[in-house]
Amino acid sequence: MKISEHDVESKVVKYARDKGVLIVKQTHAGARSHPDRAFYFSGGRLLQIEFKALGAKPTVLQSVTIKKLIDLEYTVLIVDDVADGIAIVDFHLEYDGETWATEFIVGRINKALKVCDKVLARKHKPEPKVVHGRFIKR
Repeated sequence: MKISEHDVESKVVKYARDKGVLIVKQTHAGARSHPDRAFYFSGGRLLQIEFKALGAKPTVLQSVTIKKLIDLEYTVLIVDDVADGIAIVDFHLEYDGETWATEFIVGRINKALKVCDKVLARKHKPEPKVVHGRFIKR
């Protein structure tokens, strides 16, 4: 059974709210490309998550925004699995230090960057070249 983006998001959000995390759905004007939710943790820590159905990728515009936010040193992750989302929330609840410095979060940030890079690479594929009426791959 395929789990939808809504199912992943609602279960992770419910879990985090039950643990006392302040969560804001980012639906304001101009937020089309921003991650779905902002999770506010004690100590001024902000986690932003873009939720997707299992295996789904962000849009080109979402990929650009996620990369910009990560470049600004915000923690932005792409979550397509309920168990992974819960593990990320638990980590942020338990860890009171600098989350960027940990292997757990850095690995997930790198994964998000790789996904975004793949999405952006598909957008910028060169047009096929036509030579003597045949398409040539570049």
